Amino acid sequence: MLKEEKELEEGVVHLLGVLEDVSIAIQTDAADEEILFLSLRGIVIKTTKEFRGYIDYQRKNEDNNFYYIELEKLYDKWKENKSLVTGKSFRP
Repeated sequence: MLKEEKELEEGVVHLLGVLEDVSIAIQTDAADEEILFLSLRGIVIKTTKEFRGYIDYQRKNEDNNFYYIELEKLYDKWKENKSLVTGKSFRP
């Protein structure tokens, strides 16, 4: 693997990890979901879509279907404009 590719992969892993942490923070009430929804929804949706292949590859490669599962939960709710915690709509 080239140095540039390794650095890119490290960046992707870091970004996915941060978004995974956002999901966990919301679920544990350590962060305000509505504020994060307003500021990060687009990033969560786009990043999860863009790196779906990488996430699937990592799950298969490591034989672990739980990789980025918390991010996936967040993505599934936020793409529908719903709260991860309550399931209620953010927008009328």
